[in-house]
Amino acid sequence: MKKLLLLAILMSSSLVNSHAVIIAEEFFNYTTGSQLTGANGGTGWTAPWVAQADRYEIQATTQSFPGLVSSGANAVSKFDNPSFGNGFSRAFANQTGRVWGSFTVNFAQLPTYFEVGLHETGNNNWSSLFGINGANIFANHNGSGALVNTAFAPALSTTYMMAFTYDSAGATPTTFFIDPTGLGAGLTPSGSLASASFTGTNWGVNPGIGGIKFFAANGLFTIDDVRIGTTWADVSPIPEPSTYALLALGLGALFFLRRRFAA
Repeated sequence: MKKLLLLAILMSSSLVNSHAVIIAEEFFNYTTGSQLTGANGGTGWTAPWVAQADRYEIQATTQSFPGLVSSGANAVSKFDNPSFGNGFSRAFANQTGRVWGSFTVNFAQLPTYFEVGLHETGNNNWSSLFGINGANIFANHNGSGALVNTAFAPALSTTYMMAFTYDSAGATPTTFFIDPTGLGAGLTPSGSLASASFTGTNWGVNPGIGGIKFFAANGLFTIDDVRIGTTWADVSPIPEPSTYALLALGLGALFFLRRRFAA
């Protein structure tokens, strides 16, 4: 009986403590109204954010995607003249294999061109790009003929989750997802509202991936919940069941086993 009790406790404990381990994460929990450039919070990053001054600031806004763990508080906003084009970037530890990323975005004014790029470690040379170009979304990497477009036009004042993946060692595919489904489980999303995927030759990059950059030619938008990981589950975490709920599950199983052995 003691062995059964120990087993139930261990099972509950392992479920409570199981969660994705990500490379870097940013919820933009900085002072409202402060500039993004120089901000050095979040986890897993190797340098502060670099952004054009007076273009990106922290605003108090609630931005969430169904089922996704999110900050539910501040976000970074491109808030000024919508005709200006600019971006922001940040470095993370070098990654030599597959990299996954995700973020949430809400457009107050649609840009004609919007991208998020993964960059080579130690420089600003892009290895892969994902984004919106007119009425299309795209996935691209730095090999010849590696651009793929899919028709999709985002709506205003709608929070989207966008996810992407690229392998710096040369594996395929290179894919961009809009509102992916199957959060927190599996090797890839189980589906999506839209996606663009390149499955041809990927030359990879050396030494690896070490940075992310957002850029918009124009438009106004907010971004939150930026994550970088090595698996789909890393960048699509779902809320964990509470400790008490899992303990109740374990004790219920124990009670069932006790009655069965007593019968």
